[in-house]
Amino acid sequence: MVELITVSVDTPFAQKRFAQEAKIANVTFLSDYRGGDFGKTHGLFLEGPHILTRAVMVVDTMNTIRYLQITPELTQLPDMEEAFQFARRLVTQS
Repeated sequence: MVELITVSVDTPFAQKRFAQEAKIANVTFLSDYRGGDFGKTHGLFLEGPHILTRAVMVVDTMNTIRYLQITPELTQLPDMEEAFQFARRLVTQS
């Protein structure tokens, strides 16, 4: 009932290499490297360095963002456990 997707401005080739090296098989990797359309649409794109902010979001089956956490610093990782807990609650409510 839950799909894990990651979006970055890395090329698909770099994402594939990373997933293989980290032995990640249960996550879909999507690339926003060409124009940053995903990042621009969702307010996550940083123009100067051409990167996305560090963020985690939970999206429901109707493609509505139900949870969004943006870290204050690029070096900081989002609180994934908090996002997972929110996703679990969303699944049990439906």
